[in-house]
Amino acid sequence: MNATSSDLSIYSTPSHPTSPSPHPACLQPSVCLQPLSQRSFFADHSYSLGVLVLRVCRAVTVFVRGGNKMIVDEAKRALHDAMCVTRNLIRDNRVVYGGGSAEISCSLKIEAESSKESGVEQYAMRAFGEALEAVPIALAENSGFSPIESLSEVKAAQIKTGIHTLGIDCLQRGTMDMKQQKVFETLIGKQQQLLLATQLVKMILKIDDVIEPSAYD
Repeated sequence: MNATSSDLSIYSTPSHPTSPSPHPACLQPSVCLQPLSQRSFFADHSYSLGVLVLRVCRAVTVFVRGGNKMIVDEAKRALHDAMCVTRNLIRDNRVVYGGGSAEISCSLKIEAESSKESGVEQYAMRAFGEALEAVPIALAENSGFSPIESLSEVKAAQIKTGIHTLGIDCLQRGTMDMKQQKVFETLIGKQQQLLLATQLVKMILKIDDVIEPSAYD
């Protein structure tokens, strides 16, 4: 593959600290460079992807060639995200279904539990449940649907059927069941999203006052 330094980027998988020393054969890697088809990875034929496989070693180097730096960076990000998902599944193979189904299900459960609480705690629980609905609302908006109508429809369907895998049908496949559409994400990723968002809100709530420079002029 002919490529200049401006359109070629090397993306290597990190080696494990406990991996054995490389065999001398690893110093002479076997190269397999094949352009991908139009529907496999990129939108057109101007980009190609090759894999440099190191024999004996457990390392793989991916050469990404694109029309400009933005395309190369986007391909690197996609590869990194894919490897992170694989890593999360190896650590914990449990998954939750997407389309906002997990957030809606959690929101309904929190709303039901908040009614059992007394005092101001119930308002905090309800606010947390309403915040979870921001995910399906954003999915509906990005898909060109009415966010309020889509959210209400899915919530009513979950309450009526008791199926917690119902979500926003972003792909318009005629079913809201994310299990049938095979739309899911890792449980560990979803947990980290909620934990980080909650920690951020708690940090902001600890701020008593905001100092404005203009107030002291």
